[in-house]
Amino acid sequence: MLKLILLFIFINGLYAVICPIGYQTLNNKCIKYFSTPLKYWDAYNICKQNKGNLLTISNSIDNSAIAASFKNRTDTLWLGLQCESDRNPSSCHWNDKYNTSAANYNNFKNGYPLIGVGKCVNMFTSGSFAGKWLSEDCNSTSLNFICESNIKDIDCQFVMGGDCYIPSINPMNQNDAQKACQELDANLVSIHSPQENYFITSMIYNISIDYIRIGAVMNDNSKISWLDNTTFDYNNVGYQNLDYGKSFCLSLRRQTVESGEWISCYENSAFPFVCKRPLNNQTIVIDDCTLPHFYNGTGGFVSPNYPHSYVGTPKQQCQYFIHSGHIFSKAAIRFPIITLDDKASISLFNNFNDQVPFQVLTSTNSSNSWFKSATNSMKVIFNPCLENCDTVYSHLFIASFGYF
Repeated sequence: MLKLILLFIFINGLYAVICPIGYQTLNNKCIKYFSTPLKYWDAYNICKQNKGNLLTISNSIDNSAIAASFKNRTDTLWLGLQCESDRNPSSCHWNDKYNTSAANYNNFKNGYPLIGVGKCVNMFTSGSFAGKWLSEDCNSTSLNFICESNIKDIDCQFVMGGDCYIPSINPMNQNDAQKACQELDANLVSIHSPQENYFITSMIYNISIDYIRIGAVMNDNSKISWLDNTTFDYNNVGYQNLDYGKSFCLSLRRQTVESGEWISCYENSAFPFVCKRPLNNQTIVIDDCTLPHFYNGTGGFVSPNYPHSYVGTPKQQCQYFIHSGHIFSKAAIRFPIITLDDKASISLFNNFNDQVPFQVLTSTNSSNSWFKSATNSMKVIFNPCLENCDTVYSHLFIASFGYF
């Protein structure tokens, strides 16, 4: 049964990065590149107008991805970072809404930051300083820049229909859970069909969790409504009692009610919860292979133009890089769905710099088995048919990656 549940989650909850229209994905970030050089504060204001912030970088994977992806476009980029003292990265703060410090991660060139040079920070993408951060004057220098969406980046592992579902195992009361959802431009989940109810029930599979909070609330007359103001057109209440609270939780295993049924629960009691946000005002960005894609952690990706065959303009090789921060783990990947033209293949490499693959997959030799790298990194190259292709052909796949 567990295998069936996990398969259902994967197929229906396809990994996606949700970005505002006009942004593209890079290493699970939503970014928009501007090739017209501007002074720092002019670039900052352009990002604000585009509902974002100047680029932030919080780990080495993101730093390497930016440097590698833009080395042929520009030598330097503004970062959304400002510093207040010499040679002290902890004095540097990002211009995001949290004013995050650069103390936990930074990649300054030795001897930097230097306030005498300038309080703002740029990043080199090429040459001997590639990936390094240096100080720059905010008001006299004009550089290219990248805006990053200020919508919190989400690895949207659970997509059904036109909605993204975001589970949290961090217990919260109703008010705090709804606020947490709203920070993601979402609301506590509303449920409108038996299929959606099953989807949500399957989302958090953990025997230590009995209930998850949902967005149903009850007034003094016992009338139920949803916090997201959608129509209450499906009811799966197993037990309803005002004495037990005006909010509702969904049962994950048979106790007072059956698994999947809803039960009254106190507004002030802390439970894990699920958020839901519509996708109709955003876009699920499907990789068009114009940039390599870097992934850190677990998740998945799909072939460009999925669920349709990749055509491309023109067709070109697609590169994916996956990495685990745990040096003793092994990167792994599998393909629950893979349909390739007989002239197409997917090559798997043990390291980012390897030239010889440890495995080459075609539609004839692939399976849903895990393919493990010898290291905690893996390079994946999709090689579509580039010429003399069949009139009718398919280039599509779903990939899921993780670590062992």
